[in-house]
Formats: sequence, structure tokens, C-alpha cells
Amino acid sequence: MATEETPVEETAQPVVSPITLPELTDERSPGEARPIDVLGRVRAEVVVVAGRATMTLAQVKALTTGDLIALDRGIDATVDILVNGMAVATGDVVVLDDHLAARIATLEAGDLP
Repeated sequence: MATEETPVEETAQPVVSPITLPELTDERSPGEARPIDVLGRVRAEVVVVAGRATMTLAQVKALTTGDLIALDRGIDATVDILVNGMAVATGDVVVLDDHLAARIATLEAGDLP
């Protein structure tokens, strides 16, 4: 029994050609910011976490003004410092001009986000 073969269409091969790029130079005026310097103005959210707790949704729903939520850390424990949700350091809670603040105790190894 003979079968008919479907002819295979040939697709054109892409044309690959080398290109020549100009050499990169640092042609800035004195005092002009480099493009990478712009990143220094990017805002990041910093969060200081004093502790965590696990509750059922029923417990959360039942919370009222004045209720206490026990956290998983003691009074002298360090806090976690997160930048855009990524842990970057631990610290100690201090008072700075009538505000709470965190003094850096340890920095995480690796790059910041």
C-alpha cells in the first residue's frame, strides 16, 4: 500500500551578519551623573519586624481594641530588617528623638536587593 508524502516546505534561513558597535566611553561633563547613579534615587520599602504570631481567622476576626497579640520573640531579641521583603540585617530597637528606631546589629551576607 503506497502512502502519499506531504511535501516539506523549506523555510528561508535567517541571514546573520556581524555588526560593529562603537566603543563605549565616559563622555560626561564634570558633575554630570552617570546612568548608574540614578539607581541611588530609587526608593525601597524598609520594614522592621519585631516578631510574628500565628492566629486562626476566627481569632483575628474576634480581635478588639485593647487585645494583646503575643509575639514569638523576647523583649531583648533582635528585630529583622527587610528591604523590599528581603532580609538584609538584624538590629536592636532603640529610641531616637521620641521615635522607635533600629540600630543595625548584623548585616546579611550577599548583595542588597
